[in-house]
Amino acid sequence: MLLGSTTGTLEGFALPNVRSGEDATTYFWCMSASAKLVLIRLLHTVIWVLLSAVIFYLLYAVMADRIDSWFWWGLGLVGLEIATLLLFRLSCPLTVIARRYSDSQRANFDIFLPEWLARHNKTIYSVIMVAVLAGLVWRLVG
Repeated sequence: MLLGSTTGTLEGFALPNVRSGEDATTYFWCMSASAKLVLIRLLHTVIWVLLSAVIFYLLYAVMADRIDSWFWWGLGLVGLEIATLLLFRLSCPLTVIARRYSDSQRANFDIFLPEWLARHNKTIYSVIMVAVLAGLVWRLVG
C-alpha cells in the first residue's frame, strides 16, 4: 500500500495535515533523505529546463535579429544565474543542498539529466552563451 492511512506518508513523503494548520515546509524537514533528494532533483530539473529555454531563446533571438525586451530580460536572467554560480564557486546552490542528502559522485546525482549532459552542462551552455554574445555584438554593431 503506497499511502499509509495512519502514517500520512507516501513513500517517504509526509503529507500536510490540513486540520492542524501545519504548512508543507514543516514536512520537508520530516522527510527521509531520499525523499528530500527527489524533491531537490525535481526542482533542479525544472529550473534547468526553464533556463535552457531562455538560453535557446537568446540564441534564436540573435540569429533571427529579434533583439527585443524579452531578449534583454532573458539575458538578465542568465546573468543572475552566472552571478549565482560564481558566488557558489561554479556550483549550483541546489547541488550544495543536495550534497547533504547524498554522497554520490555522479554528475547527475542532483538533477534528472543524463550523466553526460550533467557532466558537460556548463561547457555546452558556455559555448552557446559566447555565440549569443558574439551574435549580439554583431547585430548591434553591424
